[in-house]
Amino acid sequence: MVQYAESLHKLQELLKKEANEWTPGRLVISIATSLTNDNQIELDFSPTIGHRKNKPRNPSDDNCHWLPAHLNQNTEMFRVKTIHPIFVNTCHRAGFKIHGDWVDDEDCILFRCTRSRYHNEDTNKNYAEGRTRDVKNTSKPPLSRDNKTERPIKEDGEETCKFKFRVYWDEKRKRWFLPHQQRGLLQHCGHSHFQSECLRMKTKFLPEEEHKLAEDCFDTKNSATTTANLLNYRNDIGLEWHQLHYLKTKKKNDMVIRDLDPGNSSSGAQISAADRALAILHNDSRVSYTALTAEAKSGLISIRRRKKGVDNSITVEEVNENLDDGVDSPQSFALRELGMDEDELKSASASSKDGEAPKNLRLKNGQVLLALAWTMDESRRKFDMYPEIISGDATEKTNSEERPLYFLMGKDNMNKAFAHTWCFMPSNTRWAYTWFFQDAVPTLHPGTACERVKLILTDACQQEFHAIASVIGRGKVFANAYHRWCAWHRINRDFTNHTDFKSLLAQVRNSSIDNSVEVALIVRMMWYCIKHYETKEELELALVLIKEYLNEDQAEHKGDIDENARKKIREFFVKSFECNKHMLCEASFEEVMTCGNCTTGMSEGQNRAYKKSVHGTRPADDLAESTDKIIAMTQNSDARKIRSMTHAVKSKSAKASDRAKKAEGLSDYCNKLLLEEHAEGYKYLAYRPDECTFLIKRDYEKFDSDYSDDIDAAHTESEQLFDSMDKWIETQSTRTGKKALQGKKDELFGGGKPSMEPFKKLLCSEIRRVVPRFERTAVVEVRVIPGSENDEKMLVCNRCFKKRGLSCRHLYKLLDRHPKLTDAHVRWQTSYAQYYGVNGEMSKQFQALRDKIDLPGIPITDEELAVLNREYPVGYCQGHEEYFCRSLPGKLRLRGSRKNNHWKSTFASKSFVGVDRCCFACDDMTDESVTTAVEFDSSNLIGETVDRHSNQLVGVGTGPCGTSVIGGSSSYQVPSQMMEDESQDDFAFATSGSTGKRSSAYHNFMPLYQEASKLVDATGQEGHAILRKCLQTAAMEMRQIAHQNDGNQTTTGMRSGPKLSREKVAKRAKTACSPSK
Repeated sequence: MVQYAESLHKLQELLKKEANEWTPGRLVISIATSLTNDNQIELDFSPTIGHRKNKPRNPSDDNCHWLPAHLNQNTEMFRVKTIHPIFVNTCHRAGFKIHGDWVDDEDCILFRCTRSRYHNEDTNKNYAEGRTRDVKNTSKPPLSRDNKTERPIKEDGEETCKFKFRVYWDEKRKRWFLPHQQRGLLQHCGHSHFQSECLRMKTKFLPEEEHKLAEDCFDTKNSATTTANLLNYRNDIGLEWHQLHYLKTKKKNDMVIRDLDPGNSSSGAQISAADRALAILHNDSRVSYTALTAEAKSGLISIRRRKKGVDNSITVEEVNENLDDGVDSPQSFALRELGMDEDELKSASASSKDGEAPKNLRLKNGQVLLALAWTMDESRRKFDMYPEIISGDATEKTNSEERPLYFLMGKDNMNKAFAHTWCFMPSNTRWAYTWFFQDAVPTLHPGTACERVKLILTDACQQEFHAIASVIGRGKVFANAYHRWCAWHRINRDFTNHTDFKSLLAQVRNSSIDNSVEVALIVRMMWYCIKHYETKEELELALVLIKEYLNEDQAEHKGDIDENARKKIREFFVKSFECNKHMLCEASFEEVMTCGNCTTGMSEGQNRAYKKSVHGTRPADDLAESTDKIIAMTQNSDARKIRSMTHAVKSKSAKASDRAKKAEGLSDYCNKLLLEEHAEGYKYLAYRPDECTFLIKRDYEKFDSDYSDDIDAAHTESEQLFDSMDKWIETQSTRTGKKALQGKKDELFGGGKPSMEPFKKLLCSEIRRVVPRFERTAVVEVRVIPGSENDEKMLVCNRCFKKRGLSCRHLYKLLDRHPKLTDAHVRWQTSYAQYYGVNGEMSKQFQALRDKIDLPGIPITDEELAVLNREYPVGYCQGHEEYFCRSLPGKLRLRGSRKNNHWKSTFASKSFVGVDRCCFACDDMTDESVTTAVEFDSSNLIGETVDRHSNQLVGVGTGPCGTSVIGGSSSYQVPSQMMEDESQDDFAFATSGSTGKRSSAYHNFMPLYQEASKLVDATGQEGHAILRKCLQTAAMEMRQIAHQNDGNQTTTGMRSGPKLSREKVAKRAKTACSPSK
């Protein structure tokens, strides 16, 4: 014990001796060579300290060392940011820390050791009490912390360090200098000497260029850790993560303080994540935004909308709307966010104490942020170009406030998905979705883009569904849109991967290879219903047959599923799939441009990108950080796509053979689709019953057959591997090994993309045999282009063009040529993506082609028409007329024969109420009751589109109540927005059924028409006669005016273009209301 005490005493003595007195090493800085020569050299200025010399009266090269000439300012900001870091960093490398104070009497900065002053506990306590506390509840006392200080404590008998030196300012020469000899003290005392790696440095002493580097790292979304590593590598300074995080937060807060609206600022409030998010959006000139806020002190809150104009000014509009959906409302949500009940909210305005909102959602103007939506100029331009399809989805875990991120996406002419509208929602409630779709989207996207939306894809969220239903239909935001549910969510999430079915289906699949095929077949049946049936008649019959297949005896089935599993499958099919066919199946969207989209896959992919990307959002990010990251990711993505599109415009295919096939001016994706359609043309047969009509039908006998030997070989190979994998799984001793092999087995025999080829061939054979597939005859008509001066012609197909806006295999059967520019809608042109919204004159021409000359088919030249007449004269038929006529639109006939079609082979033993027996006819059957003769009637095969109005759900409200709406828009205007403001450019077709831009006539006269219709219902037949007579008279008089004005104006574009008149008519000739539930 004595030895231990002696050793401890000696150790204390050594420590005291070490701290008693020591001299630092070299203190090196860069100085100018002389007053007139600014070439920099290194100087160890430690020998200049401690000579008891005053400042030189006449500073010169003989008695002074001059700092570089660019350091020629003497302001407090310049001293702190530029002069101090030079000497602080030098002393830090020497193993100690200093601080500097300006001495006005001597015109110098006095630098001293940080231990030159004693610690004063009372002064620190008073300073801490005077600071504004950035906490959620200021009424709670602060937590007691074990604060530490590096300064000496006088009560403990410690002494202060006397190290000091001065840096002088020459006012005459505007230069900083160090005398060759000066006062001060070079020795340290009272503390130990450490290596520089062991000392922390304050971030404010970073050199200015390093500060700029750190800010650039933050702007490029590098993490604080990555930025610290870079700075430490460049400067050998041990900056901590929390120091860099402080710099990052300070930069954002400074932006808020600099740009905060003074009229709404609150002196005592702290800057929150909501403030920073609004500042980020407000400071980006390319961003337009709108925000929903609620007052913290008022029980009845007025609604204010702030819009940023072209000159960055803010205007205020008063709005009075209601969004209470009976379950939740903006006011109720705000109460929860503020942590108050209704009585507290009503009395808050009378109380001097403000209600406390969550820290990160409270704004400096005293409000709480409920929702924040924004878009960007490039996103607005893309949405104005490609508004046909919208996919919406909400995702969680993107911010620390747990706000759902909801965003809308579209697809461009390269089939690439792009996001164009984002919103941090308050919750997944109906009022929030209604505000977004009804107020935020049209505010952020002025112009006609919302009117041109054809399809809105979402999952089956009921709150989202009701909100969208209230904004679809005539006179509403999405006047021409349909709402469709995501098929992936319905089948994969709710069926194959749902906990109620997943283990059951896996058990059936693992029992045998045939049962695995049977399960995959049932899933494929539902996907076939969603994607491939084109008419409601086809869909209805297919659903009847699928239900029969799930109920009938399994003797003719590939596999044998136990009755319990079949019962659960039937329940899902009837209760979850069939009853929602109008929201899922392609046949319910006959007149809609879907481009084959039936899932929200683009939104799901974007969700993963936001959350899995290196620079993506994280659950720990606050609202501002997540907003900033999303904007940066969008800008980077847009830049890549713009470069890719520019390359596509500037370049051509290098091979002559490719140039001969492709249509110059169309996107690569469009060319790919057209070439695929062109390659399928030879598989079809043609029949020309009259001069203007062609019937095109696939040669099913030649191109729809299976080879039994191949199927048997595929079954044998699949069954052998299936049994082998069962044995391999049993040999595994660990659970992990069994699980890995089982997963591989599920991939090979699950029917998905990773499935092995023999299993796919086996499944395809069973799909062809069981899934109801119909013969189809396409009707192609030769029509005159409306308004053309020389009776120019176009080919119109009744099936495919309206779905994708490009030519199809039925047209290429008749046209003996490769695709060209006019074979596709203007949206598929590469120059459309490059110049629309960039070049004003070109934008107008693109708009004319898109909106006013929107042909339902592809134009053909006189030479092409002459070839058609020569190759396909009237009466030409590749086969029997009955073969074409038996599957015309409105007539159903299943493909296949009794040998390879399950339904035709078993039809004799079945009876389906209301199903025509001709559907099950076979070429090898002689039953006259089945093969009845069919007469061809070419009239009205492709009739004019008639407006259809679906039964809409009752709206949930028209706008937010008890909230404020603030927002800002960029100065950028999309072309459709500019055209909307130019009444002189508002034309309408004079002779065709298509129409020009929507005018206000509908909105002006619809209320009068609705009132008259109510009176008609009350007055009965007499009222019907009066209204019909008045409407017929008005229509006749307007037709006469249109006829008189016919041909006054013409547009430029493809050939001469249709004639236009000055009469304004409604935008939409086709209906696109959502289907009734």
